[in-house]
Amino acid sequence: MGVRKDRKVVSASEKAWLVGKKPVFDLLKNKSDRIIKLYLLDTEKNQFFDRDVDIDRSKVQFLNKVDFLKLFEGIENVNHQGFCANINPSNSVSIEQLIRRSKNSGRGIIIGLDQVKDPHNLGSIFRTAEALGADGLFFGSSQSAPVTSTVRRISVGATEFLPYSEVTNTANAITKLKKEGYWIYGTSLSDESLDLEKTDILFPLVIMFGSEASGLRRLTEDLCDRLVHINQYGTTESLNVATAVSAVLYYARSKLNQ
Repeated sequence: MGVRKDRKVVSASEKAWLVGKKPVFDLLKNKSDRIIKLYLLDTEKNQFFDRDVDIDRSKVQFLNKVDFLKLFEGIENVNHQGFCANINPSNSVSIEQLIRRSKNSGRGIIIGLDQVKDPHNLGSIFRTAEALGADGLFFGSSQSAPVTSTVRRISVGATEFLPYSEVTNTANAITKLKKEGYWIYGTSLSDESLDLEKTDILFPLVIMFGSEASGLRRLTEDLCDRLVHINQYGTTESLNVATAVSAVLYYARSKLNQ
């Protein structure tokens, strides 16, 4: 099986950068308006102009190696491949906008996070949710990790493609989604939780995941239509939240067209 090259986003000061040949061309192809300035090694000039790219040429600057590397001063181990885009990183939408996009997608799968505080986990969840075709995700703005440069880096660019909503009240967001016809599935190890593989998956749906330390809050569990867990066959007690998102989302996605 082939392995796709990672997208990588790094940050210097207040700037956000997307680096690497494939991720830069992906952004040029899909969302070129997000690019503020595009920097390339002058040795990549021919390769760049050989591509059919849609960008204002005034935004493109070719640099020699010394000047190009100055872009990443203070940042280690950046696999830039001679391509670097200074981007507008904001992909935040309101919960109402997220619902509209989800309804128009033909999928109807949203990820909800309840107090996930580790930026590395949040970045990994973004990457998984985008790769497996979720419509977007939402999380509380006050008690969850925000979308920082670390999250963008760990997501390897997924934050630039997956819409997300930072809500002031998670319970209110869930209530709005229920009123719009979404089934709310909460991942939990409580006594009421059902084996995911023995549970009907109904669409459109929201899959809620809780914090690294304590899982879903009781209030959040009470708002869920169903509580589910991954049936584990080894001796490990529980999965990391980012790993759990991968497993549950993949299973739910497999049921979409059945």
